Amino acid sequence: MAGVRSNAAGLACAPRVLGLAVLVGALCLASTPVLAGESDSEEVDTAKDILEVTSSGRDFVFMPIPIANPTVGAGLGLAGMFLYQLAPDASPSTTTIAGFYTSSKTWGTGVLQETYFAGNRHRLSGLLGYFSLNYDFYGVGQEPGEADRYLPLNQSGLFFVPEYHLRVSEHAYLGVLYRLARIESEIRIDETDPPGWWDRPNPTWETQSSGLGFIVEYDSRDNHLNPQGGHFLDTSITFNAEWLGSDKRYQIYEGSYNYYWGRKSGHVVAYRLHTRVAKGDVPIFDLSYYGERSDLRGYSAGTYQDNFLLCTQLEYRWRFHRKWGVVAFAGTGGVAPSISDMDWGNGLPSAGLGIRYMASEDYATNVGIDYAVGIDGGVFYFRIGEAF
Repeated sequence: MAGVRSNAAGLACAPRVLGLAVLVGALCLASTPVLAGESDSEEVDTAKDILEVTSSGRDFVFMPIPIANPTVGAGLGLAGMFLYQLAPDASPSTTTIAGFYTSSKTWGTGVLQETYFAGNRHRLSGLLGYFSLNYDFYGVGQEPGEADRYLPLNQSGLFFVPEYHLRVSEHAYLGVLYRLARIESEIRIDETDPPGWWDRPNPTWETQSSGLGFIVEYDSRDNHLNPQGGHFLDTSITFNAEWLGSDKRYQIYEGSYNYYWGRKSGHVVAYRLHTRVAKGDVPIFDLSYYGERSDLRGYSAGTYQDNFLLCTQLEYRWRFHRKWGVVAFAGTGGVAPSISDMDWGNGLPSAGLGIRYMASEDYATNVGIDYAVGIDGGVFYFRIGEAF
């Protein structure tokens, strides 16, 4: 039922992803938060075991992902990444399979594919999965999250996001994407009426989102799995319309810029700027969620969301041994109805540290653990690959 929580350090809610459509992608390649305040010695030992994971035949990385969260309960996620090269002149392709289950009957499973061929002139990628999430929806804007005002929801459904990129110059790509999400939502309350801030009259409803998008990229990274230098600019516009089968008409504008500077061997400075804007009749699962895809670590996606999101972060990566490394990162940002409504003096900062182990030397792929602190407390992240 609806309620209020204390702001004690370490309190974090269940991870929200895609808006819910990048659930499995974020689980595998970005991160899965684990409540820092609830960790005990057994979980710390599990984390140490994870750092000892190695690749099988140097082309497979596997990682168990422990989950300990007061919202979704205790559980386990499993993520396996296959790495392979289709041609000597192509970047490594990856196939990631993941799934998770918790004691609150929250679960999800899916496959994430990224394929490079023909000298990287063509790239096909896609995400397919199904999920059922029980989580707390905090309303729109920063104020509900800061006040710990939430409404328990269940959202379940299918998502499918294929993409195609064509290289048009040495570092520039043009692409198209299709995005389908079929979501059933249900308010999990025992009371007759929802809280006053909730304006939906029905406790259960279904929403189908179907959109066509266009992508422009610039990518001069030396390694897309573990960059040591270069630039990466990724922009997209997605139109969801009735003639495509969408129940609602709205648009999503996204833009990210990453810069990597390798000062010397084993030392990399990485910078990221990310923004997302949703306009029109936006369903709640397609709002811009702070904390999604590691933008920013230290926040559970779903606590702070609105139509407009902006965040920036800086990370220092040091590989002090052939297979071992550490990272330090900090950033800030926020959400608002629009850029003109952003309260620049009331941001959502975060900072943290992490450790890395190179599980696949052939593909320079790391597994690791990050600990990040935001205004609501600390969160652990278990990951395959880097945050960005």
